[in-house]
Amino acid sequence: MAIVLHVPVLRLDPDLPLPAYAHPGDGGADLVAREGVVLRRGGGRALVGTGVAVALPAGYAGFVQPRSGLALRHGVTCLNTPGLIDAGYRDELRVLLVNTDPHDDYEVHRGDRIAQLVIQRVEHAEFVPVAELDGSERGTAPLPTATVGADPRGLVDLPPDDERSGEFIALTPGGAVFTAWPGPGTLMDPDAPVDGIDPVLVAPRDGGPGDVVAATRGVRNRL
Repeated sequence: MAIVLHVPVLRLDPDLPLPAYAHPGDGGADLVAREGVVLRRGGGRALVGTGVAVALPAGYAGFVQPRSGLALRHGVTCLNTPGLIDAGYRDELRVLLVNTDPHDDYEVHRGDRIAQLVIQRVEHAEFVPVAELDGSERGTAPLPTATVGADPRGLVDLPPDDERSGEFIALTPGGAVFTAWPGPGTLMDPDAPVDGIDPVLVAPRDGGPGDVVAATRGVRNRL
């Protein structure tokens, strides 16, 4: 049987429910909105209270995370996810919501479930100055330098007038999806040229879903 951690909760709004798990075994407890707010389309954001404050035990921290249903259906998520709640924090838990939908505003109503609170053990570190660090396989290799989400596995030169310049590519397990040229949502196999596209421009097959690369006009880009 799982050990239950007892967390003191101060109810700041008696008409709202305490954080609660929707199903046995869930990792996140639902947080609800204390007030209504309208999140404007295209990036509107608001800090929304939840009507509770907590006293987490030493050695634990809380992490406020988005609700997948809100993100999937409405593009509403937490802007600083996960939001960190330290054990010493005693003020009201608030959720920084943002509406990423480019077309529709989203209205949050009082009592709506807006986020989830995950409580986990955390380590407390002591930072010790040393003369040098132990070696590792990665060592001091620099970070990738591309404009967006670069991957250091290949380089492509594009002339300034190349029609492919400036197009963003989203990597998927099966290839790359262009957002613009040669057409929104076009899936391209990274192993074969298409209409003269060098295969290295189409992202490597082992790129992660959601990674983004870009070909910028006249710039030598890492892909």
